[in-house]
Amino acid sequence: MASNAWLEDAFSDARRDFFSELKNPLSYQFLRFGTIEDVYDEVEKIQKIQSKSKSLVALRRIEPYIEGLRDYIGAMDTFAQLKPEFICLIWGPLKMILQFASSVATAFQKLLGVLKEVGAMLPQFRKYAESKMFDQNNEVKSMMCLFYRDILDLHMEMLNFFNKKGKNSIISAIQGNIENHKMIMNSNVTLEHVLQAYHHRRITLQKHEDDKKYQNQMRLKILSDIMTSVSCHSKLHSSIEATSAGSGEWFFSSLAFQSWLNSKAFSEKGLWIRGIPGAGKTNLTANVIHHLRNEGRLVLFVFLSHDSQFLGDPIPILHSLIIQAINADHDKLVPIVWDAYTNKRQDFTSDSKFVKELFLNIAKDSGSLFVVVDGLDEINDHKRRKLAPMLLEALEGCENLKLLLSARSESDIVGSFNDKMVSVRVDENNGPDIGGYVQSEAKGWFAELRALGADDSDCSEIAASLNGVVTRAKGMFLYAKLVLGIAKSQPDLNSIRAELANLPNGLDQAYKRILIRIHGNPIAKRILQWVGCAKVPLTECEVLQALLIDSLMTDFTKQRKLWLDINAACGSVIEMKDGVVRFVHFTAFEYLFGMQSDNFLSRMDGHFEAISSCLTFFLFNCFDEIFSADFANQNEKNLQSRILSGDFILFRYAADFWLEHVRALTQNSTLEDERADLIHRLLARFYKERGNTATTDESDSSSFFLADFQYFSGAPTIQNSLAASAQFLDRLRYGHTTPDGETSLIQTFCQFHHNGFSSIVERDSHEQTHRRLNRCPASNCIYASLGFQYEEDLQKHRVAFHPDHGNPRDRLQPGVQLSGLTARELSAMLEHTILSDDLELTRNIIPVISEQGRDVDFNLLLQLAAWKGSGDLIDYLI
Repeated sequence: MASNAWLEDAFSDARRDFFSELKNPLSYQFLRFGTIEDVYDEVEKIQKIQSKSKSLVALRRIEPYIEGLRDYIGAMDTFAQLKPEFICLIWGPLKMILQFASSVATAFQKLLGVLKEVGAMLPQFRKYAESKMFDQNNEVKSMMCLFYRDILDLHMEMLNFFNKKGKNSIISAIQGNIENHKMIMNSNVTLEHVLQAYHHRRITLQKHEDDKKYQNQMRLKILSDIMTSVSCHSKLHSSIEATSAGSGEWFFSSLAFQSWLNSKAFSEKGLWIRGIPGAGKTNLTANVIHHLRNEGRLVLFVFLSHDSQFLGDPIPILHSLIIQAINADHDKLVPIVWDAYTNKRQDFTSDSKFVKELFLNIAKDSGSLFVVVDGLDEINDHKRRKLAPMLLEALEGCENLKLLLSARSESDIVGSFNDKMVSVRVDENNGPDIGGYVQSEAKGWFAELRALGADDSDCSEIAASLNGVVTRAKGMFLYAKLVLGIAKSQPDLNSIRAELANLPNGLDQAYKRILIRIHGNPIAKRILQWVGCAKVPLTECEVLQALLIDSLMTDFTKQRKLWLDINAACGSVIEMKDGVVRFVHFTAFEYLFGMQSDNFLSRMDGHFEAISSCLTFFLFNCFDEIFSADFANQNEKNLQSRILSGDFILFRYAADFWLEHVRALTQNSTLEDERADLIHRLLARFYKERGNTATTDESDSSSFFLADFQYFSGAPTIQNSLAASAQFLDRLRYGHTTPDGETSLIQTFCQFHHNGFSSIVERDSHEQTHRRLNRCPASNCIYASLGFQYEEDLQKHRVAFHPDHGNPRDRLQPGVQLSGLTARELSAMLEHTILSDDLELTRNIIPVISEQGRDVDFNLLLQLAAWKGSGDLIDYLI
């Protein structure tokens, strides 16, 4: 090839492009396979294996392709001596493609079909050589270079496909290029033809890349809408903003962190950030994530919270981790996750085992990976029992994965992780961070004080006093935050000095001082009770409208909300984030409603206020048109005007949760006679004036709800009405009916229908909580169709209402045969048998039901088996 140096450059360029597009190129050793004999050896080997397994396929179909490649190399030899490094890219990849594909029957059949088609397209290279058309014709030689690129493109796409890194959709474009190049070769080739061929090839492949890029962008958007947890990213950013510069340096330089970061030992793959409540574990965790990302490491994280319990379910957590992994490597992971979503859509959104396996497969193939989970202690025990084993499986099953956990030392968390993770106590090491936080807050405060007349001497005195805050904090960030809030709320310098000279001991005393300040403020107490007893976090506007409503009112006057600064009224025990009112920390709730404060707040008082406000609100004149039988014909502009005026700010919360507050009365001690009488009068008036819209044809089923309203047993009419309302709302909440009585999947009265979600993501993830598969085995029970979300709730229900429905085998008394049971009894027993994973009894029951001429609902049984059953049970049902 000395006289054709430009040809060698062209082949070198093609070779370089091949390896640049090939995934994991270092895993291949193509130079070992440099002849056609290597390919035929592989074909013979495949035929022997398939002959033994009786799965022989017609491998002769690809012979035209193999021989076409032989002729191509022979034609090239007439004017250039191809080096082994170029020839091996023809035979080596083909051998490996056949090897990979032969293990999957369907893929192998498709591969043979593609190679057969391409073989038929290849030009007759031998005739080209015999015609001596290559003599002194550089344009024809250039076309032969293009064929080399076509062959390498085809092999590269097939290898990537079998390596699960790409799709073979580009193969059709490559076939088009081969056909076009063949047509040019069969005509009078000119330089113009060659240039056109190069241009056509470039345009075709570029169009495919553009289409693939656009397709991946659209798929990524859909997957992001389904899987992203916006609240996690919001928590990350707000936690980082809450820390001062240099915060967490003690942790990053610690031996535990450095070992976790750099060691390959399994015993150091897990790191647990522990600490007392309010120590700043979440803020430190956010800093760790920020630190690792700045180092260019792949970090997947989730922040769990007591007031966002839906995110504690395994599927939303796994979805959030997966979409973060996708965002780190779009090209590689979008096709994989998209396939899982489109091929197993129901499993993708509802089967935690399926989503877990998908995550583990992605994690194992992601290189060095760090997974961070904060707030495991803040979700309920049931969710923790599901999540902890999944985290441990990821830690133990993925060599490349390291896990950082941030949580208090709850007993079940200790039992799961204590001997598998190295732990670091935050409250024993974070003194410098608390000092930095106090100094950072003091700067802004001093600027405010100077504006009010304080001088440098005053500020220096206060700064010296603040050192005591750091010392007294004893590792509690929250303590420093509360004390600073108390000090800032003082009206003058002398009061500030006095406050800082007599610092509280611990969180309880800090809360006590805030409590003393608001003790004589009945409005502040009402705010705190609303926040503490609300079924979902309330917005500032909702709280202010609720406070305005009085049981003697008949409608709004000029005001729709109380004119009040909630932060000023309640002090630092309350904080406002994104317009939602929350306690500054869950310990504030525990203190105000607990014995430490002598039960300053009462759940019963909170529920009473909520019931009184909601029912009074529904009886306002502004609801007359809404509850009228002629509502459809009412003046729409008048209703719009009331909406814009703010008449219905509280409506969504009141409509969704008024009955939950009524139900809570049964769970608490009795009200005083005066308040109990007010509730009875309001309920009687509500059902009289607004009508019992919950009455249904299934009045017998509403009896299951009577026990929820035992408090009203002395007023059976009200109790029955409440039970009917509860039945209707329960069916509406879980998608079994709509206000018009139609079946619907829309969870109209779900608590998150009240506040909504930041994206489709959280909504779709939360919808899985409405799949209530814990069904009552009593077929005549309403919960046989409604079901319960948690198995514990089902067990409580069974003990209360169906004590005779125990283990399905226990129901078979000695001498009683299955054939002696009714079809209804057998169906109920069968469902419970599936949930008990009893394959033997399942085999016995199904034929008996069939003999009685009854249909077996295999779809339902498979759903139950997928949730609780073994693989053998599922195979039997299929």
